Amino acid sequence: MPEWFLSLDAVPEPWSRPRFNRASGVVFNAPALRSSLAEFRWLLRAEWSDRGVQREPLDGAVVVEATFWYPRPKSVTAKRRPHHVVKPDLDNLAKTLCDAMREIVYRDDNQVTELLLRKAYGPKYRTELRVEALA
Repeated sequence: MPEWFLSLDAVPEPWSRPRFNRASGVVFNAPALRSSLAEFRWLLRAEWSDRGVQREPLDGAVVVEATFWYPRPKSVTAKRRPHHVVKPDLDNLAKTLCDAMREIVYRDDNQVTELLLRKAYGPKYRTELRVEALA
Protein backbone atom coordinates (compact mmCIF):
# COMPACT_ATOMS: atom_id res chain seq x y z
CA MET A 1 0.00 0.00 0.00
CA PRO A 2 1.39 3.41 -0.89
CA GLU A 3 2.14 5.75 2.00
CA TRP A 4 3.38 9.30 2.34
CA PHE A 5 5.11 11.16 5.16
CA LEU A 6 4.49 14.89 5.52
CA SER A 7 5.98 17.33 8.00
CA LEU A 8 4.45 20.77 8.49
CA ASP A 9 5.98 23.51 10.62
CA ALA A 10 2.64 24.39 12.17
CA VAL A 11 -0.06 22.97 14.39
CA PRO A 12 -3.65 23.68 13.42
CA GLU A 13 -5.89 25.75 15.62
CA PRO A 14 -8.22 23.34 17.46
CA TRP A 15 -11.78 23.20 16.19
CA SER A 16 -14.14 25.38 18.20
CA ARG A 17 -17.88 25.66 18.37
CA PRO A 18 -19.49 27.96 15.80
CA ARG A 19 -20.28 31.42 17.13
CA PHE A 20 -23.70 33.07 16.94
CA ASN A 21 -24.37 36.78 16.47
CA ARG A 22 -27.62 37.56 18.28
CA ALA A 23 -28.16 40.88 16.54
CA SER A 24 -27.89 39.59 12.97
CA GLY A 25 -28.66 35.90 13.58
CA VAL A 26 -25.53 34.87 11.64
CA VAL A 27 -23.62 31.71 12.60
CA PHE A 28 -19.86 31.86 11.93
CA ASN A 29 -16.54 30.25 12.85
CA ALA A 30 -14.06 32.14 14.99
CA PRO A 31 -11.68 34.32 12.91
CA ALA A 32 -8.61 32.66 14.48
CA LEU A 33 -9.86 29.25 13.34
CA ARG A 34 -10.57 30.46 9.78
CA SER A 35 -7.12 32.02 9.33
CA SER A 36 -5.34 29.06 10.97
CA LEU A 37 -7.24 26.58 8.80
CA ALA A 38 -6.40 28.55 5.65
CA GLU A 39 -2.69 28.70 6.58
CA PHE A 40 -2.58 25.01 7.47
CA ARG A 41 -4.30 24.06 4.19
CA TRP A 42 -1.76 26.18 2.28
CA LEU A 43 1.18 24.42 4.00
CA LEU A 44 -0.44 21.03 3.44
CA ARG A 45 -1.04 21.71 -0.24
CA ALA A 46 2.59 22.84 -0.72
CA GLU A 47 3.98 19.79 1.08
CA TRP A 48 1.66 17.38 -0.77
CA SER A 49 2.68 18.62 -4.22
CA ASP A 50 6.38 19.42 -3.63
CA ARG A 51 7.40 15.84 -2.94
CA GLY A 52 6.47 14.51 -6.35
CA VAL A 53 3.47 12.61 -5.01
CA GLN A 54 0.24 12.64 -6.93
CA ARG A 55 -1.51 15.97 -6.88
CA GLU A 56 -5.01 14.55 -7.08
CA PRO A 57 -6.79 13.66 -3.83
CA LEU A 58 -6.80 9.97 -2.97
CA ASP A 59 -9.81 7.78 -3.69
CA GLY A 60 -10.75 4.88 -1.43
CA ALA A 61 -9.96 4.07 2.16
CA VAL A 62 -7.21 6.05 3.90
CA VAL A 63 -5.27 5.62 7.16
CA VAL A 64 -4.00 8.82 8.81
CA GLU A 65 -1.45 8.96 11.60
CA ALA A 66 -0.65 12.39 13.06
CA THR A 67 1.65 13.70 15.76
CA PHE A 68 1.22 17.28 16.96
CA TRP A 69 4.41 18.66 18.53
CA TYR A 70 4.35 21.61 20.95
CA PRO A 71 7.32 23.35 22.55
CA ARG A 72 7.57 22.70 26.28
CA PRO A 73 7.02 25.85 28.37
CA LYS A 74 10.12 26.90 30.29
CA SER A 75 8.13 26.78 33.52
CA VAL A 76 7.39 23.06 33.04
CA THR A 77 10.07 20.40 33.43
CA ALA A 78 10.01 17.01 31.72
CA LYS A 79 9.99 15.37 35.14
CA ARG A 80 7.02 17.41 36.36
CA ARG A 81 4.90 16.95 33.20
CA PRO A 82 6.31 14.34 30.81
CA HIS A 83 3.23 14.29 28.56
CA HIS A 84 1.29 17.10 26.87
CA VAL A 85 -1.87 16.87 29.00
CA VAL A 86 -3.05 20.46 28.62
CA LYS A 87 -5.20 22.15 25.99
CA PRO A 88 -5.82 21.87 23.09
CA ASP A 89 -7.89 18.71 23.15
CA LEU A 90 -6.78 16.02 20.74
CA ASP A 91 -10.27 15.46 19.32
CA ASN A 92 -10.56 19.15 18.36
CA LEU A 93 -7.16 19.00 16.62
CA ALA A 94 -8.33 15.88 14.76
CA LYS A 95 -11.44 17.65 13.46
CA THR A 96 -9.40 20.58 12.14
CA LEU A 97 -6.80 18.26 10.61
CA CYS A 98 -9.39 16.10 8.83
CA ASP A 99 -11.18 19.19 7.47
CA ALA A 100 -7.89 20.72 6.30
CA MET A 101 -6.90 17.55 4.43
CA ARG A 102 -10.24 17.35 2.58
CA GLU A 103 -9.89 17.94 -1.20
CA ILE A 104 -6.08 18.05 -0.86
CA VAL A 105 -5.03 14.62 0.43
CA TYR A 106 -8.36 12.82 0.08
CA ARG A 107 -11.74 13.73 -1.40
CA ASP A 108 -13.78 13.60 1.82
CA ASP A 109 -12.99 12.84 5.44
CA ASN A 110 -15.41 9.90 5.43
CA GLN A 111 -12.62 8.00 3.58
CA VAL A 112 -10.53 7.91 6.78
CA THR A 113 -11.00 4.40 8.16
CA GLU A 114 -8.25 4.54 10.77
CA LEU A 115 -6.98 7.58 12.67
CA LEU A 116 -4.07 7.49 15.12
CA LEU A 117 -3.31 10.75 16.95
CA ARG A 118 -0.64 11.89 19.40
CA LYS A 119 0.37 15.18 20.95
CA ALA A 120 3.76 15.58 22.54
CA TYR A 121 6.44 18.04 23.54
CA GLY A 122 9.15 18.80 21.00
CA PRO A 123 11.58 21.55 20.01
CA LYS A 124 9.02 23.58 18.01
CA TYR A 125 5.46 23.60 16.68
CA ARG A 126 5.18 20.87 14.09
CA THR A 127 2.68 18.38 12.68
CA GLU A 128 3.93 15.07 11.31
CA LEU A 129 1.58 13.04 9.14
CA ARG A 130 1.65 9.55 7.70
CA VAL A 131 -1.02 8.91 5.10
CA GLU A 132 -1.59 5.42 3.73
CA ALA A 133 -3.94 4.48 0.89
CA LEU A 134 -5.54 1.11 1.59
CA ALA A 135 -6.96 0.34 -1.84
